[in-house]
Amino acid sequence: MFISLNKKFIYSIISFFLITAFLFIYTFFIIYGVRYQEELKANISRNQQYIDILNENSTLRREIRQIIENNHQIAISSFLKKEILSESETKEKNQLQTTLSKEKKRIEEQIKSYEARYSTIKEGFRIVSASSILIILAVTFLWFLMRRWVLTPLEKITSVSNKISQGNLSCRIQQETHPFFSDEIDILSNTFNNMLENMENNIKEIKEKERFLQSLIDGIPDGLRVIDQDYNIIIANKEYYKQVGKNKNHAKCYQASQNLNSPCSTSMVSCPLHEICTNKKQNIKVIQQFASNLNRHLSINAAPLHLKGQTLVVEVIRDLSDDIKFSHQQKLSSLGFIATSVAHEMKNYLGSIRMITESILNKYYKDKTNNNEEKKLLTLVHSQIIECINV
Repeated sequence: MFISLNKKFIYSIISFFLITAFLFIYTFFIIYGVRYQEELKANISRNQQYIDILNENSTLRREIRQIIENNHQIAISSFLKKEILSESETKEKNQLQTTLSKEKKRIEEQIKSYEARYSTIKEGFRIVSASSILIILAVTFLWFLMRRWVLTPLEKITSVSNKISQGNLSCRIQQETHPFFSDEIDILSNTFNNMLENMENNIKEIKEKERFLQSLIDGIPDGLRVIDQDYNIIIANKEYYKQVGKNKNHAKCYQASQNLNSPCSTSMVSCPLHEICTNKKQNIKVIQQFASNLNRHLSINAAPLHLKGQTLVVEVIRDLSDDIKFSHQQKLSSLGFIATSVAHEMKNYLGSIRMITESILNKYYKDKTNNNEEKKLLTLVHSQIIECINV
């Protein structure tokens, strides 16, 4: 269960105050108060017993005096008889009243002493109450300082941490531009901001390198993909996705290439990943057909890539159909070039023979009739040469 530091401080202050107040009340009003009350009760009981003894003594004197006065034959000492008979009843009452008044004064003094001590306890309670108020004010002020210097900066750090966990790396902890005093929390906040700045710069640099790498492999005319041992496509270029006719949502190689939900059967398809990772081969070259176009034959050249203790497989995929078409076009182009060259060379020789036959006809057979056998044959040769030149 999460409890904030603010609540922890408040609960701690309240608990401390309640425990302190309870201990004070228990100590002063239960222990000392009860003890003072018991002491007062004991004094009153003792004084009452003393008064009762005096009353009994006075009663016994009167009874003894009556007995002696009514029975003169009783033999007692003259001193005791004088002591008992010499005191009159009025004198005894006066002595009794004097003793009672003294005891009452003594009881009143004890009550006053108890009230004085009880008032001292009350005064102590008021002092402790005032001290408790001062303690509460001091603790409240301490909590305010703790809130300002510790809790509020920690809440800022927590808020920024939550935003960072959601992917927002541009947020920073707000700090004073030129603080008059700085403490450990300020140093922590400054260090945290510097860490975020470095992290953001490093992530930007990594993304720039990723874009550069992606642009680099996209410029390769052949399809290219990198696969890990769990058949995950780590990276691939545009030509590869054009070959498989899929987008980048297919994370597994067998999903993108063969539309399967599990790895390809090694008995049906020659898998370069299986050959490299299981059979420990180095360079593999296979011919495969992807499910997107079964009429196209693809040449796959695969090689292992060892990176941080992990074996990856780099596959370069070339479409052989384009190579065959290019080879056929190249052959036709070569044949056309050869035919053009041969025709050009033959035309040169035929042109020379034409010129020769024309010269012979004009020089030696110009004046002869067309019925001349030689002239007919030379004219036929000349016309055939012209037809060859035209061809």
